[in-house]
Order: sequence, then C-alpha cells, then structure tokens
Amino acid sequence: MSINTTSALARTDVVDTRATDIANQVLAGNISERDGRWMIVTDILSTDVIYSIARSQRFEATAQEREDLIGEFSELVQRKALQETEGGMSLQYLAKGTSACGWARQLLRNGGAQSELRDMRRISNRNSYVDPTLDLSGAEGGVSYAQMAFHTDAIEPDFDGAITGQAEKNEEMDDLQEEFLSAAAGKRSGARLMLAAQTMQKAFKFSAPIRPLDPFDREFVRNTVSANPEAAVESVLAMHALITSVQTEEQRNIDSRMLALWDDYSVDELQRLSVMLPDAAQTLVLAAVALKPRPSRDHLAATLWVVRNSDKSKGWMAFSKRLFESWVAIEVEAVSEFSSKAPTEEDTKKRLTAALAWPELIAEAIAMPTQPLGATEREVSDFFAEAFTVCLNG
Repeated sequence: MSINTTSALARTDVVDTRATDIANQVLAGNISERDGRWMIVTDILSTDVIYSIARSQRFEATAQEREDLIGEFSELVQRKALQETEGGMSLQYLAKGTSACGWARQLLRNGGAQSELRDMRRISNRNSYVDPTLDLSGAEGGVSYAQMAFHTDAIEPDFDGAITGQAEKNEEMDDLQEEFLSAAAGKRSGARLMLAAQTMQKAFKFSAPIRPLDPFDREFVRNTVSANPEAAVESVLAMHALITSVQTEEQRNIDSRMLALWDDYSVDELQRLSVMLPDAAQTLVLAAVALKPRPSRDHLAATLWVVRNSDKSKGWMAFSKRLFESWVAIEVEAVSEFSSKAPTEEDTKKRLTAALAWPELIAEAIAMPTQPLGATEREVSDFFAEAFTVCLNG
C-alpha cells in the first residue's frame, strides 16, 4: 500500500457533520455508545486524515516508515475512538459540533506520530505469537479450536527461490521476477509468502490450491509440508497418478486432505507443477493454508462496511459484525507483521471468544431466509475473503 489519496476518500466536512449527528443520537439513547463510536471512527478512517499525517513525517521518517505509520495510526485512532473512559474520544464535544477529523489530527500530532515511530524502530524482527504447545501429532482433541486463531506459519521456505529458481530467461519472466522482488522489498515472511504464491500462479498459469475450511485441516497440511519439504510435490504426483494412471501403494497412503488441495487442478497443471523444484509446490500450499496478513484498521472497517451493506434485515448490523469478527479471528493474523505491540490479555480473550463463536454464527448465517452471504460455509467464507482482498487492494 502506498501513501496516496487517489481512491475515493470521504470529505472531512461530511464526516464531521455525520459525527455530530451520531453523537447526539448516542446521547439521546437512539444508538448504543459502542455502535456510535464504531460508526464515527469508520467514517474518520475513510478520509485522508491518516494518510496526510503520515505523509507529513517526510523529514522525520523514511518512506517505508511512513508506509508503516498508516497502519499504526489507524490502530491508535480506532483504539482511542472506541475508548469510553476518560482520555477517549468525547461524544459530548462531538455532539456540540467539535470536528471528529480535527480530534483525530490532534491525537496524531500531539505526540502520536513520534511515539509510534519510536515503537516501530525498536522492532528488528517480528514476534511470532504461536502457542508452543500446539501439536497435532496426536488426537485432534489435543488442541482447542480457538488456539487455531493464533497459530501462524513459523516456517520460512525459500520464497524467492520458488520464483527465481523456476523462471525461464525471457522478458515476461524477467518482468514478473522484478515485479515480485520490488513488491516483496520490506515485506516480512507472511506477506512475502503470499506474494510468492501469487506471482507463481501468474507466471506459470497455476490455480490456487483449495484452502481447507476446517482450521484443524489447515494446520495438519501446514505441519505436513513444514516437516517435509517434499510432501507438497508428492501429493501433486499422487493426484496426477490418481487421475491418469494407477497410484503406487505409497501414494495411496497419502492423506486425503493433501490430495484435496489439488481438486481444481487440471492434469496439465499437475504435470507441470510436479516437475518443478519442491519449493514451488510447498510455497503454493503454505500460502493456501496460512492466515492472511493483518491489514490496517481502515481496511478491516471497509470490509465490514461491505458486509453490513449486503442485507438490510432487522438485526443484521449487529449480527454481521459478530460474524465478520469471528471470521477475522480464524482467518487473519492476530497482529500486523509490523506491529510493535503484543496483544493485550483482553485482546487475546476477545479473539479466542470470536473464534469459538464461528460454528454457531456460520450456521445461523446459512439458515437465514435471505442468505445474504451465501448458502454454505464455503460461500460465506469466500464472500468475506473476496471483500477483504478488494478493500485491501482498492
């Protein structure tokens, strides 16, 4: 994401007027305080405020640091806007006409920028929030569904090699390689993994492996290909043999969850992938089962806005927010890869609670008469993923 304002950004005067109206409705008891604060901060993050303050640090921060500040600023503004205690955004002042966007600017300028810069510069390597006790070698009952929300990919395969090691020396491949290296500059393992997989799919006309819906299945696959770099390509060969000839006894013993990754692959795709270096298949699989890198708060807020506008039935606003937060808990990393802050105990508790709620919430969503997000868990999850990607890249 680059610092620019070319996308359709909300006007600050419109946001300020709306914030005054929302604040008055909250104080009158027509809207809950939590929902009112959420609506106001979502509007603030849809303006140019965050970008303009980050851009103003051009003499104090490097270009990469200014990019990183966008996410940190978004989190700070949201945290203070949702804070109902003293020190948070004052609805009383907003109700009287105080500028909501002005409040955000003041928050960031009065020490916010320098504080965030100091925090970022303390970080040299990303902390990996992985439960060290997580082990799927035994029965599935040995790990909780909620723990899956925090278990991220710890292995770091040769992402660059998976791209550059396969590329033929022609102009198109050279361009794709340069595009990958440029996009990956400054990115850390999670983002580089996704970029590597996307570049390979584009370069070699591969489909994306099918992402297992069940978090336990995803973790099984991740553990399998992390422990054995050859496992991914072996499953490709087994799938090819299943379709075109006869599998060997060893191939018949490969877990069905590994074969299911390639259900969308044609015989031609399977054949071409099978003769590439093992890094290629391993990278595609790891990307398919990895948690999505956590974006800034404004991107999450934009995705929630898309979800909320998919239906107008009574109670949908509150329910869709719970459903989306649950999806985020099981599909998106707990913290930004550039974040300098570990999750608080309260954050951890909320994320675990949200993850545990997914089975019940998805069943309720599918059972809705209008089925605004889809008729199956796969359709609902795909809806969220597509909206998430569009808002992230938009």
